[in-house]
Amino acid sequence: MTPYPRRVLTPRRLLRAAALAAAALLPALSAAQDTGSKAIGVAPALPQTATGGQRWALVIGINDYSSVPGLRFARQDAQAMARTLVEHCGFPKDNVVLMTDDRAVRVDTPHLYPTRSNLRNRVNRIAEIAGKNDVLVIFYSGHGVNLQGEAHLVPVDGSDRDPGSLVPLRWVTSTVESSPANQRMLILDACHAGAKSGATDSPAERINATLGAAAFQTLASCGPQELSHENPDTGHGVFATALLEGLAGRADAEGEGNRDGNITADELFDYASLRVKRWSFATGKRQTPVLKGQRRGPVTIARHAQPLAPD
Repeated sequence: MTPYPRRVLTPRRLLRAAALAAAALLPALSAAQDTGSKAIGVAPALPQTATGGQRWALVIGINDYSSVPGLRFARQDAQAMARTLVEHCGFPKDNVVLMTDDRAVRVDTPHLYPTRSNLRNRVNRIAEIAGKNDVLVIFYSGHGVNLQGEAHLVPVDGSDRDPGSLVPLRWVTSTVESSPANQRMLILDACHAGAKSGATDSPAERINATLGAAAFQTLASCGPQELSHENPDTGHGVFATALLEGLAGRADAEGEGNRDGNITADELFDYASLRVKRWSFATGKRQTPVLKGQRRGPVTIARHAQPLAPD
């Protein structure tokens, strides 16, 4: 056989090859920039924090339990919260972990089905991966219970009479405290009306006491001796409805908001608290959101490309 002649890669040929390769990559890079600069179906989002960090969220909602009465809208609350964080608050889609009791989740992504083991694993992991300059938000909508003087969250496979099947709230707060993230927020909607449990006093009492000792800001759906209500008119919890409206921009544009395009934990609490109190006044049902925990400066939950103008 006659061998192929060997080509010598001269400097001119090397430069020409590099130029051709760069030209081929330009369309792909342009497309990636176009898609990466926008949230899903909305104006450009701002995924980074003011200090150059990222936003992370773990969002949990459970309607149907194996051993306790079910809820109507907790799953829908979580699904809407995950969408809102991505579409309105600058959270990258890949940084938002959604755990619900949806059948499709159980079949297709079983590690995101909110069992006790999975919940503990996800809380641990997201607390570990959030960096110093990052924002970390954990949202839970579902049952909470007080057993043996301790507040617990009820996973999908938990029993409200067996502490070993539950997730202790004190463990959740200590795990979030261990995260390097400078800005941390735990939001709980866990004292639902109609819940029946083996507890001897209101779960809200112990939940609020545990949240009050946290070394970061926490937001609870109701105060001690109160219950958290669901609203069939909106298809969400009353508290969740107010949060979703606030995070979509109203917490910055109305009430105590300063219209700077950011939403802090304080602004979100002020908006949600007022909305829930107005609902309580109209319905005669008592529910008062509570902001607790210690703070090390403001927690900026959301950044909007442009401030939302008030109605």
